Amino acid sequence: MTWRDTRDLYRYLTERVAPLHGVRELETAPVIRTVKRVGTLLP
Repeated sequence: MTWRDTRDLYRYLTERVAPLHGVRELETAPVIRTVKRVGTLLP
C-alpha cells in the first residue's frame, strides 16, 4: 500500500487500523529504497 503524504498515512492509521479490536499501540518507521542511481558503474 502506498500513501501520498504523511497526512494520508495518519488518516489510514487513525481511521482504519486504530479502531481494530486488539490494537493497543502502533509504531511506524520509514523504509527508504533507492529506485535509480545516476553514475558510472565500477568494474
